[in-house]
Amino acid sequence: RDIGVTGVQTCALPIFWVSYLKGKADLAQQFESNGVKVDHALAGEKFLKQIFKKRKVKIYPDILHLHLARSEVVFGFFPLKYPRVVTRHNSEIFFPKFRLLSKFLSRLVTNDTVSIIAISKSVRDFLIKKKEISNYKKIKTIYYGYDRKIPVKKFKNNFPKQLPKTLTIGTISRLVDQKDVATIIKSIYLLQKSNLRCSLEIIGEGNKKLELQKLARSLGISSNITFHSKVNNPWKVAKNWDIFCLASLYEGFGLVLLEAMDYSIPIVASKISTSCEILGKRYPYFFEPGNELHLAQNLREIRNLDYDFKLHFNSALKNYDSHLQMSLHSNLYNKVVLKTS
Repeated sequence: RDIGVTGVQTCALPIFWVSYLKGKADLAQQFESNGVKVDHALAGEKFLKQIFKKRKVKIYPDILHLHLARSEVVFGFFPLKYPRVVTRHNSEIFFPKFRLLSKFLSRLVTNDTVSIIAISKSVRDFLIKKKEISNYKKIKTIYYGYDRKIPVKKFKNNFPKQLPKTLTIGTISRLVDQKDVATIIKSIYLLQKSNLRCSLEIIGEGNKKLELQKLARSLGISSNITFHSKVNNPWKVAKNWDIFCLASLYEGFGLVLLEAMDYSIPIVASKISTSCEILGKRYPYFFEPGNELHLAQNLREIRNLDYDFKLHFNSALKNYDSHLQMSLHSNLYNKVVLKTS
C-alpha cells in the first residue's frame, strides 16, 4: 500500500524497480527476494522535496506505473518520453482534501497517461461519473489478483448444516467512517435484544476506535465485543468465525471478501457496487448500507445456511486468479511499449 511508483524496463529479461514515497518499506524484502529493486531515495520526504529530488533520480524506464495520488503528482510531469500507466484503487475523488481542485488535478496528471487501470468496474464507473478522467477510452478494468491460501482440494466440502447457538460474528476493517463498523455494533445490540446470543470480533485500527468502544458501552454490550489490534495475519483469528460481515459504505474493491470466501466463512455484506461485483447481484445476504435492522435480519436468517456457499464462493474466486491478472498486466505493458516505441 505504501508503494508509489513501479518502473519496468522491457528487455529480454524485464527489470523492475519500485520507489515508495511514504510509510515503512514493509514489502521491501518480498520485492527484493523476487528480483525487484527497491529505491528508498524519496521515502518520507516532504511533498515538494520529492518533486525536486525525483528530477535527480537516474532512471530510464520503458514504463512508469503509478499508484495513488501522491505518486501521480510527483511523477506525473516526468519527461513524456517515458510512458505512464496509472492504477486507481478507490471509489473516491483524487484529492478528497481539496474537493474543488480534485477533478482539475486528476485530469491534469492523467492527460498524457497512456493507460489507466481501474481495479474494479465500480472504480471505473466512479471515474466516469465524477469526470476525473478526460479520455474514458484509456480506462481498463483489471482486478486485484488473489492467490488462494486454501487449496481447492482442501476447500471445505460442507459448510456447517447449522450454526451454533452462540454466533461469533467478525469483521476485518480500518476503523474509519467509510467502513461503518458502528452499524455492525448496533445490529449486535438488536440481536441480543431479541435473545439471539452472539459476539462480535473486530480486527483493525483507526481514528474511530474510541468512538466505537464508547458506542458499545452505551448500548450495554461491551462484554460481547472484542477489539483486536491490527495483526500481521488476521485470518489466524478470523478463520474460526461463524459469519464474516462487511458494512462498508463504499469500497474500491474489497479484497477481504475474497479472503473470507477462501476460508469458507458465510458472508453478510452491505449492498454496495463492489460487493455486488464480487459476490454477484443475486447473492442473498446483502443488507442496505447503514441499516442495522436489515443487517440484524440477515445475520438472523443466515443461521439456517440453506444456501450453497461452496459452489458460489468457488465460482467467484476463479475470476480473481493471480496468474490471470498478471497476464492482463503483462499484455497491457507490451501494448504500451509497442504503442510508444
